Amino acid sequence: MGSDFAFMARQKRITIDNEDYRIDLLFYHRKLKCLVVIDLKLDKFKASYKGQMELYLRWLEKYESVEGENSPIGLILCSDANKEH
Repeated sequence: MGSDFAFMARQKRITIDNEDYRIDLLFYHRKLKCLVVIDLKLDKFKASYKGQMELYLRWLEKYESVEGENSPIGLILCSDANKEH
């Protein structure tokens, strides 16, 4: 992934409204100065994946980001592709 990425967690557990979620991979990017979430999916992209990612990003921004960092960003990697989605 390059020298500017720092690995932070694998299967990071977060709890939102008493429901547990797991972030597949969490990195920090030194030059971008932000957390980077990578969500791995074993099928085609679904619109619900975007909502799930936004949930993760808002949670990280609220509870994990520190002063001076930029907002977290996310990548959803799917094993198959859709043209329209």
